Amino acid sequence: MIITPAKDEEQFILFTLNTVCIQAEKRIEWILVDYGSTDNTKSFAEKYTAKHPWINVITSNIRQKKRKGDSKVISVFYRGLDSLTQTDYDCIVKLEADLSLPKNYFEEVSK
Repeated sequence: MIITPAKDEEQFILFTLNTVCIQAEKRIEWILVDYGSTDNTKSFAEKYTAKHPWINVITSNIRQKKRKGDSKVISVFYRGLDSLTQTDYDCIVKLEADLSLPKNYFEEVSK
């Protein structure tokens, strides 16, 4: 399972979406949690849900001020965790919205 907190990542979110979508391992659920983007992050991600039903885009209206340890992102992560529909999983990944991964990344790290 993958949870991605995302805010104002339109420059990078397509790279992340593409590299996760080409993964060899398809038995996943991916929750992208938009938390206040003022750009096209959410709309870019939502376009992928039609082709990839294992991707779910949700919104979190976190209004908490940033504190030590960046607790806002942790709250957003837990919002995504609460939204998972699958209960049978081996691991949960917190994936940043601005990363590109090798094609078999999840297959390799799960060995």
